[in-house]
Amino acid sequence: MGRSNVGINGDFIGKIGNTIGSSWKGIYYMKGRSAPSSRKPTALQIEQRERFRFVSRFLQSIQPVVQIGFRDVEFKRSALNAALSDVMRNALEGMYPDFSIKYRNLSISRGALYAPSGCSVQAGEDQIDFTWEDDSGIEYVDGDDEVMLLAMSDDHRPLYSVGQYQRSTSAGALLARNVPSGTIFHCYLAMASRQNEMVTNSIYLGEITMP
Repeated sequence: MGRSNVGINGDFIGKIGNTIGSSWKGIYYMKGRSAPSSRKPTALQIEQRERFRFVSRFLQSIQPVVQIGFRDVEFKRSALNAALSDVMRNALEGMYPDFSIKYRNLSISRGALYAPSGCSVQAGEDQIDFTWEDDSGIEYVDGDDEVMLLAMSDDHRPLYSVGQYQRSTSAGALLARNVPSGTIFHCYLAMASRQNEMVTNSIYLGEITMP
């Protein structure tokens, strides 16, 4: 059942016949219901669906990170959709059904905020240690910019931190308790402004091996 707020010529939400009304970021729109099809999907369609499904599952595991990292995106586009498009275009490799992520090409944040310099990472005892230079004072750069840290592995769940550290602290860590020795992590760092929607491009810091 559809619901109209301002009469027949106004916006409505819900379903009326074959028309569906919805809204996103305050923008109301209508679309028709897809007609059912008895045709079997082609091999190309199946591959594309599996590519989409693989990347969607991958991003769900780090959703709090990419929701901030891709918040400074085009109008009418969600952060998660922007991240999905970016991964499929730049970091997805392999042939169906054996897809994988090319970590060196993965971005967890895209934006124009000034990225820190002097970034490094190393494996510590039960943690992964990150360092960076405090570049606050440059235009649009503040010491309270939030830091995003991420460590990804094919053999372990993602480790991440969002907003626990600030640009001015120049250092942060991800706890890695009970991680088996020899586990390889690919590490990333990005920052987000507390003052506006700006974020930095993420920095790939390379891979480390847990002792």
